[in-house]
Amino acid sequence: MPRSKDALLAWQDHLELKRSKGMYTKKIEYVFCRIDGTPLKRFDEAFREACKRANIVDLHFHYL
Repeated sequence: MPRSKDALLAWQDHLELKRSKGMYTKKIEYVFCRIDGTPLKRFDEAFREACKRANIVDLHFHYL
């Protein structure tokens, strides 16, 4: 569990650095969100779209 917490804290620091450089205007509070920081309501749809854009076939989230 400590590694997960460390990874999430590092991600939060990364987002804060991007925000400080003007890449975002508001504080992003979610790990899985849109570029503007709004939360995803249907993660499965976003995952399928990401796979489609990356030309990845037959990959399911639970495989990860």
